[in-house]
Amino acid sequence: MDVKQLETLLETLRSHGGDTASVEVKLAAGGLPDSIVSTLCAFANRPGGGTVILGVDERDDFAVRGVPHPAALSEALVNRARSALEPPVAVDVNALSNGVLIVEVHETPVSHKPCRVRATGAAYMRFGDGDYRISELEVEGFVVNRIQPQFDRDRVDGASLEDLDRELVADFCTTARGSSMVLARFRDDQELLVKTGVITDDGVPTVGGILTLGEYPQQWFPNFVIQAGASDADGRMTTPGNLRFTDTARFDGPIPLMIDLALEWTRRQLHNQVRELPDGSVKAEPDVPIVALRELIANAVVHRDLAPWAWSRATELRITPQRIVIANPGGLFGTTVDRLGLDQLTSARNLSVVRICQYVRLRDRTVIEAMASGIPRVITSLRDQGLPPAEFHDQGIRFTSIVHRSSGRKARTVDRDRPEPTAAERRLLDILVDGPQRSAELAKALGITPQAVRRTLASLQDSGRIERIGFVYHLTTDAPT
Repeated sequence: MDVKQLETLLETLRSHGGDTASVEVKLAAGGLPDSIVSTLCAFANRPGGGTVILGVDERDDFAVRGVPHPAALSEALVNRARSALEPPVAVDVNALSNGVLIVEVHETPVSHKPCRVRATGAAYMRFGDGDYRISELEVEGFVVNRIQPQFDRDRVDGASLEDLDRELVADFCTTARGSSMVLARFRDDQELLVKTGVITDDGVPTVGGILTLGEYPQQWFPNFVIQAGASDADGRMTTPGNLRFTDTARFDGPIPLMIDLALEWTRRQLHNQVRELPDGSVKAEPDVPIVALRELIANAVVHRDLAPWAWSRATELRITPQRIVIANPGGLFGTTVDRLGLDQLTSARNLSVVRICQYVRLRDRTVIEAMASGIPRVITSLRDQGLPPAEFHDQGIRFTSIVHRSSGRKARTVDRDRPEPTAAERRLLDILVDGPQRSAELAKALGITPQAVRRTLASLQDSGRIERIGFVYHLTTDAPT
C-alpha cells in the first residue's frame, strides 16, 4: 500500500464512520497501544487476516499523524506478534513516507486455530469493528473444524424410524432412486436409508437424518431453528444489535419445512414493485429476488455448524427496511469469501446433510443442488434486479450474508389474466375450501395417484390460486370459491 492507496482507504473509513471488520486504525502516538495484542490475535483468527494502520487519528476524521520512530515501532510490533501470541503471528510491516505504518496480519492456519494471548490464554475474534474475547465453548468451534466434521453422521440416541416423517421419507426414496442408477438398485427403503446416511446399520436415525427428514428434530435439538425478526429501523447488522422487532417468528421442524416457512414469512415482509421487461410488459415482483433469499436461507441452515458448541445457537434471519441479514453458527468450510461463486465444486461442512438434501424436494426442486451453483444464482438475480451485490462476512465461527434492499418504491398492482380452473383443479379447490391439506391427503380424497395430484397442485400454484407453506397447501386470498 502506498500513500495514495492509504488515502483512498481512509476516505472509505470516513464514509463508513469507523473501523471495519478487516481494518483497524490506531493513533499510536505514545508507542504501541495496549490493545495491539488483542487486535493482532483477532485478525489472526479472522479468515483472511486483517490490516492495522498505525499513525492515523480516528477521532479526528482519520487525520494522518504518523508515528514517532517508525523503525523502532515496527521492530517492537513484530516482536509482540511473535512473542505475545500462541502460535506466533506472521505480520508484514510497511512504513510509508508520511510516517504511517501499514501492518498486514496473516491468518493463523486452520490447523492451529485459535490463536491465543500467551499471558492470559484468551482468544479474540473480530466482530464488526471490535475485538472480542470468545468463550471456551466458542473455542471448540475452531478445534472441531481442523478436520472434516462428521457430526451429522452421529446416531441420535432415543430416536427411531417412527420419528421420521413418512411422507418426507417416501419422497426422499423416490427422488434418490430416480436420480442415481446405483441407489435405484436398493429396492428396500431401510437399506436405502442406511446407504444414504439417514439411519445407522441398526436402524437408528442419524443427526443428518433427523434434521432433514424428522417429524420434529427440535425434540433433540431445540435450537436448531431459524429465529426471525423484522424491524422498521435499521442497524449495523454484521453483529447482533439492539433492534426492536415489529414482527418475530421461530421456524422449526425438518430442514425443508424450516426453509419453506422462513421464505414465506420473508416474502410477506417484502414490498412489491413493478419492473418493466424488455418486451414492454411489466412484472410485479418483491423488492428482493426470492431466488436469492431462498439460496441464502438454505445455505445457512444446511451448512450451519452441528458441533456441540453450537447447539445453543439458532440460525438468524433479520429484516430491516435497508437490508436482509442471514447468519448461522460456523464459518465457511473448505473455501473462502473471495472464492464464493467462483469455485466449480462445492465444499461442505455437513456432507451427510448435503447428500440427503440433494434428494429432498422443496416445491419444484431439491433443497440443495451441491453443484456450487447457489451463490452464482444469488449474484445473478441481484444484478438482474439492479440491486447491489450481496455481502459475505466469515468470522470463523459465524457466517453472515447481507442483501441490500431497494427502498422507497411503491407497489402497484398488475392484472394477470389466468384461465378458468379445469375440472380436476376445481375438485381440488373445493376440498381446500374446508381447510389446508397435505398432498397425500388430497390424493386420498380425490382417489388419484400422488403424482397426478402433484401435477394439479403445481398448475394451481402457477396460476396463483393456491400456495404451499411447508408441506401444506392453502387457498390464496383471491382464489375462486
